[in-house]
Amino acid sequence: MKELISLLSAALMLIFVLSGCSADLDPDGIDFDLTESGEVISSSEVSLKQFKSNVVGYGWKCVDFRDIKDDGSLASHEDSIRDGWGPSDYFFDETTVTSFFDVMSLPKPCYSTNSYRFEDSTILIGSNNVIRLLKLSDSKFTCVSRIGWKYSEKDKDPIPYYMYFKYKRMTEKELQEHRSKYTTDFASVTP
Repeated sequence: MKELISLLSAALMLIFVLSGCSADLDPDGIDFDLTESGEVISSSEVSLKQFKSNVVGYGWKCVDFRDIKDDGSLASHEDSIRDGWGPSDYFFDETTVTSFFDVMSLPKPCYSTNSYRFEDSTILIGSNNVIRLLKLSDSKFTCVSRIGWKYSEKDKDPIPYYMYFKYKRMTEKELQEHRSKYTTDFASVTP
């Protein structure tokens, strides 16, 4: 009887550990919808105070990204990977954001610095980059961002193309490594 109880306890512990691990692998707290016009709506609210205290002054690296399918569900990370494209990492100060990214056609990793503003849980970078924050803590945030446009045979106009992202706060060492690695100003190599 003791062996049976020990075996059941071990099985329950394994189920608990495995379910805890799978929860860490899944995107947490997905709470958004996309309207037909392409607006991201979410019941979660991130205040300007939260944004300034948790995001501003820190570097952020992308640790997961997923395509948002037409039905609103998320594709797997593996199915979301594309040749020639990768997510940006960021550093936010009070008025500007520096994006760190690789460009396949250029020999060096690039950075770009742009002004931004924050309103209604949304980071508006430059003239067309919109990042809707979904969840924010001291060390991570999740968001939805339009990364481009897609075309279909039935629609004559392009449709916004969105992805879900998870970011983790960089350590000071990681931020310094990014600044040392991403040394080409993208504005200097584009017309």
